[in-house]
Amino acid sequence: MTAAVNYGVIVPADQKPAELVEFAVEIEALGYGTLFHADERFFRDVYTLLGPVANATTTLELGPLTADPYSRHPAVQAMSIATLAEMSAGRAVLGIGPGSSGFHTIGIERSHVSTRLREAIELIRLLLISTDNVTYRGETTSFINDRLGFGPIPRVPIEIGTRGPRLLRLAGTVADGVIIGGYCSRPTVEWALEKIDAGLASAGRSKAALGVSVMVYAAVSDNASEARDAARWGTLVALWSSLGRLDDLPLGAPVPDELIHYMETTQKSFHPEAMEPGMKLIPDSLLEPLSLAGTPDDCIRQLTDLLGADGGGRISRIILLPRPTAAQQPIDVVRRFAAEVIPFVEP
Repeated sequence: MTAAVNYGVIVPADQKPAELVEFAVEIEALGYGTLFHADERFFRDVYTLLGPVANATTTLELGPLTADPYSRHPAVQAMSIATLAEMSAGRAVLGIGPGSSGFHTIGIERSHVSTRLREAIELIRLLLISTDNVTYRGETTSFINDRLGFGPIPRVPIEIGTRGPRLLRLAGTVADGVIIGGYCSRPTVEWALEKIDAGLASAGRSKAALGVSVMVYAAVSDNASEARDAARWGTLVALWSSLGRLDDLPLGAPVPDELIHYMETTQKSFHPEAMEPGMKLIPDSLLEPLSLAGTPDDCIRQLTDLLGADGGGRISRIILLPRPTAAQQPIDVVRRFAAEVIPFVEP
């Protein structure tokens, strides 16, 4: 692995439980430092799956990405991450954000996002360390005169995963780390860092107080065109999640009107029938700002450039969300990055 930069993997939510344990054991052996599991409705439950992974590994940091303060009450989230922290001997990390998948289906309105996320983090931290009953009354979140039935739990890092400007700023204000979601070019990452730094400044925190990670939709193949096609899934996710602020992003290319119309008129879902028509509308010009895809040499060049954002040294972790080609499995992507890309990236 590249010196001074940790690499991790986020596992898509559709992986089978037995395959996940094998996957985790192998990526640990390959030198990856973190395994996040996607927390999406209505796929396999993230915490149920991470328990066996904790038992089968010894060094990997483990956690959801991204947990949210809507589908699980923050007290329930605290209970779950505390259990994982016990099972993993302190290797749990909570990747939390606003969430979105499945909310429309179950009638959740994603409102007061910054406030709800900040209050969730405050309450989770209180519950992890408290041995006495806790009462918390916020604007959106409450917890009345109770505590976890176990603990206290050694410190669990809380990292905000987001690509939106307000939550990037919130991460700089309150989080232990930030996970910039799906920005893969130097201009897009530097745009995100500007928002993060505004939050750090408002809280009187130094840049060294906050770990900065970048989550990238990653595809690698000897055939660059096949890798780019595999990466369109992640590019669509990033664009769909950024509706309403696409004009603010330094993408370097316009988003086609027909793609914007599709995203505005289609219920967001990760099922193929929702994703595949939108993927076909993505031009190649939008791939590099929002995905890491191509031959090994292409990926080395792009990662080296990305790590140079803001003068270099700000990004401490790259998290790969593997997007396999038709001939690959996710583990094939992870193996190729470990062998053919990461050792050759200039930190």
